[in-house]
Amino acid sequence: MRGDVTVTPPHYLSKRFRRMLKAGPSSVNLREFSSHVLEVGRQLLPYISEDEQSEIDEILRLCFGGERYRDLLNNAMSSLEEDTTEFTRKLTQNEKKIFDAGIRDAKDFMQWKGRNAETITVASVVQNSLKKRKLQG
Repeated sequence: MRGDVTVTPPHYLSKRFRRMLKAGPSSVNLREFSSHVLEVGRQLLPYISEDEQSEIDEILRLCFGGERYRDLLNNAMSSLEEDTTEFTRKLTQNEKKIFDAGIRDAKDFMQWKGRNAETITVASVVQNSLKKRKLQG
C-alpha cells in the first residue's frame, strides 16, 4: 500500500469499546454501537495497521465468543415461555438470527420430547419405488 488513503476504524472498534467488552461482553448493547459490528470489523482488517488489526481481532472475539455467545444460546434454549424483549434488544442482526434459530430448535426439541412431533413416514417417491420393485421381483 502506498499510504494514499488512511482508514480510521469507527468509534465502536476502539480501545474504549474493547475495555467495555472485557468488563462484561454480554452486558454491552452492540446494536447501540452498530448492528453490523462483526461485519465492519472483519471488512476493515486488511486496510489497517497490525496494531489496530490485533485490537479489532480481540474486539471481535469478545463480541462473539465465550460469555456473550454462551448467554445467547442459553437464553434461546431456556426462555420459551418468557418475554425476551429486554435480552434481544442488545443483540446485533446476526445474533438475533442465531437467537431466533435457537428458539425454533428449543420448540422443536420440546415437541419431540413430548412425543408431539409428526410420525416419520416413507416419502411417496420411495413408496412408489418399493411398489415397483415388488411388482418386478
